[in-house]
Amino acid sequence: MCTAVPHKVLLQSDDIVPTILNHIADDLTTLFLEGLQHGDYKYHLALVGCKGDFEWHHEAAVFSRCYAHVGSKNDNEMCPFCLAGGPNYPFTDVGDSPAWATTLDASLPWSQTPPLNRVPFSTSRPASLYRCDPFHILKFGFFKDLAACILLELCWLGLFDFSVPGELKNITDRLQRAHALFRLWCLAEKKSPTIRKFSLSVLHRKRASRHPFLGGKGADSVLVLMFLGFYIRLRKPEISVPDTQRLLSAMLQTIDGGLTFTGMLQSHNIFMSAYCGRLMHQSGLRVLRGYTFLAARSIQQGTHLYALRPKLHYCHHLLIDLERQINGNQSHDGNQGHDGNQSPVLNPGLWNCESNEDWIGKVSRLSRKVSPRLISLRTIQRYLVAIRLTLKKHGL
Repeated sequence: MCTAVPHKVLLQSDDIVPTILNHIADDLTTLFLEGLQHGDYKYHLALVGCKGDFEWHHEAAVFSRCYAHVGSKNDNEMCPFCLAGGPNYPFTDVGDSPAWATTLDASLPWSQTPPLNRVPFSTSRPASLYRCDPFHILKFGFFKDLAACILLELCWLGLFDFSVPGELKNITDRLQRAHALFRLWCLAEKKSPTIRKFSLSVLHRKRASRHPFLGGKGADSVLVLMFLGFYIRLRKPEISVPDTQRLLSAMLQTIDGGLTFTGMLQSHNIFMSAYCGRLMHQSGLRVLRGYTFLAARSIQQGTHLYALRPKLHYCHHLLIDLERQINGNQSHDGNQGHDGNQSPVLNPGLWNCESNEDWIGKVSRLSRKVSPRLISLRTIQRYLVAIRLTLKKHGL
């Protein structure tokens, strides 16, 4: 924690955040150039990335190209890392060689150098300092769209109907039956969701022209997808209509790809083997291509499902970065089938902000227990006291 500035203070001036970041940049530059002496050793610290959600990155770097620039009528560039969204570069292209990939790092996404970019970093890819956050892209991103849309489609297909006397087949009752099954699955799997019901309001589907997405926490979207994957496998053998079979298969592949990708983020260390990197890359492509397939099908049918959000494109950037590392390994050792001599790849989970969401809540609660007149100073002091006690507890 570098600062503890209340939100109402930040609103008083647009110069506060740049001033803070300039001070942080000065310290980081000193740590890189002069290092930190400890005993007989001097440690030089390098900045490898700035993680955060897209709102924070836009505030820190003042991007001239960002998610907020996506146009519904005009082709506006919307990515700080490439020219996706512009003419001839659709950001929804998830092929093996998307057109926008040729424009990676083609131009700077800002009019003046951001404060953090004064710290020694890559001169060829300065925008890559700002790392995409897998949590806000996936769990708190288009996984919410995926879960809500699959849930609605299964309701429309009647997969939550059981042909009992007096059973109603409107969307409200079908969603209620779906939630009853979801609760039963959670009890069996010992899961604790925060979603108390499935309804059109929870799915943000008040009108048929609105793209639905699931309410609740990011973890809830994963639980709902796990349940839907289980339920589709359970009911799929009963389906005899070929088109419905293909649809359910596409849903399963998309869910499996997404759950495998997010699972590997949490289960692997910062550095993972090239084999695991390839599996993660393939899983990420499965969820992207499955989602865009479902979206294309929805557009053809006019059902307004599977919104094509910028986060799909940013997820592809995570995969492009993984692919670069994997291909770099292969070009160095020329061995594509065995990982024995290949260098490890960096886990995108390094940029995951999921744990930071919990941590900042603790800092906020701490700030509410100190004097409002000296809130920044007292919060940092108490935080440093906690660090001191932790070090003493472990004999450091």
